Amino acid sequence: GYLFIAQPPLFKVVEKKKEFYIQNEEQMKNYILENGVEKVQLVMGDGSPFPVTGNKLLLLIKKVMRIEDLLDRFEKEGRDRNLIRILAGDPTLTDESFKSEKALSSIAKRTGIALGDSFADFNIEPDEDHGGFKIVFNLTKNGQVIPSCITREVFRTPQFADIRTLLDQVSIMGEAPYSDQGEESSTPVLLESAKALVDHIVSLGKKGLGVQRYKGLGEMNPEQLWETTMNPEKRTLLQVTVEDAVLADEIFTTLMGDQVEPRRDFIYQNALYVSNLDI
Repeated sequence: GYLFIAQPPLFKVVEKKKEFYIQNEEQMKNYILENGVEKVQLVMGDGSPFPVTGNKLLLLIKKVMRIEDLLDRFEKEGRDRNLIRILAGDPTLTDESFKSEKALSSIAKRTGIALGDSFADFNIEPDEDHGGFKIVFNLTKNGQVIPSCITREVFRTPQFADIRTLLDQVSIMGEAPYSDQGEESSTPVLLESAKALVDHIVSLGKKGLGVQRYKGLGEMNPEQLWETTMNPEKRTLLQVTVEDAVLADEIFTTLMGDQVEPRRDFIYQNALYVSNLDI
């Protein structure tokens, strides 16, 4: 508890001749989203006003981004993101469904219709590992047929439950398309999906920003270093504590010890989930 690490800012931002610093990725993302939300004037596809604006729209956009992040994880595991999204949004899919071949077949047929051209066919097969049944969807991508297996264990993951909850919370957005009629665009911008809406807001949020990302303290001049990192009145410090000494020792031994095999296994098992990588 007596060790503190100085936390220099990760970004310097220049906007309209104003210069300021942003501490980390999360704060930078929030700044961009807030900036973008202020610039949009959204309407629904039928011309009616978008149901939320301001801070409520900002919260909604963050939830859509969270859904996309969770779908990314399923995609890294070899499962189609659109398939997971459709199944998570189907309230008839329950834990009990995996006990019934008939129930799964009915759900799979509806899912296939929703998938459209990417859907080839499906099979309901016994789940020998977990009991009951599983659905194997055969999906076409770039001319190839790719199987994607949905089991009870996939359904029970916290990530699937989170997507289902978030989809319910963002349902207030209604169905795409949407349109932005804000002053930033000379003509209305058609947005074909919730993801397209997020990308549009992020693009508007970045517009007019000059962003420098620092890789280390060596990129700062002495004045910047004092202003951002050394000045006791402004600096940010991270306090280092060891709540689980055994676990901490295990991690340090694995990643910094003499044995190569445990380190290689750790990297192999966690490589797809890394979010911050410094090479």
